[in-house]
Amino acid sequence: MPVSVPEDARRIMPDVLRDFTTEVLRKVHLPADDAELIARYLVDVDLRGVVSHGTRQLQRYVAEFREGRINPHPEIAQIMDAPSMAIFDGDGGAGYLVATQATEAVIEKAQANGIAVACTRNHGHVGSVGIYARLALARDLATFSVAGGVAWEKPTEPDATVWDAMGAPPMCFGIPTAEGPPFVLDMNANMLKDRSKLAEALQTFP
Repeated sequence: MPVSVPEDARRIMPDVLRDFTTEVLRKVHLPADDAELIARYLVDVDLRGVVSHGTRQLQRYVAEFREGRINPHPEIAQIMDAPSMAIFDGDGGAGYLVATQATEAVIEKAQANGIAVACTRNHGHVGSVGIYARLALARDLATFSVAGGVAWEKPTEPDATVWDAMGAPPMCFGIPTAEGPPFVLDMNANMLKDRSKLAEALQTFP
């Protein structure tokens, strides 16, 4: 079913939204390069139609920085290094930053050794994990990215429709193809209590 556009909707060009998002993040004391990186990721996610993990998250992030829950100036450290493995500590900073560093390390190690894995810890929200799978896809690598977190309990309300399986981990599989765009499966693990509600949750994007 097509997405309805509200009558009072405004069209905002991507570059304008990136600049705005960058400026907002700068207001909560992120360095310019970090703010620009996160802003680019958020707008790119919006453009893919994953509106739940795009600039909609900005209000949440601003609150986390203002309340001191996220470190705007993390000193990211690689705490384990092996030929095909790495572990990074995010120093309580934005998850996007340490996840990007970990992905870059995975790309380098996979190109050198054929396969690689990296883990991250001690950081905030990483956003859409499809971001990181696509970074590796751009280097012609098959990828799997997944995010963990604090496990959530199943809702007990009688009208609850969706509950999370294993904390609803977002995951993304990416496989290069010989011709045309890569195969990308970008999703998370949820179970529907009432499958009749599935159609209501689906949207079709042009």
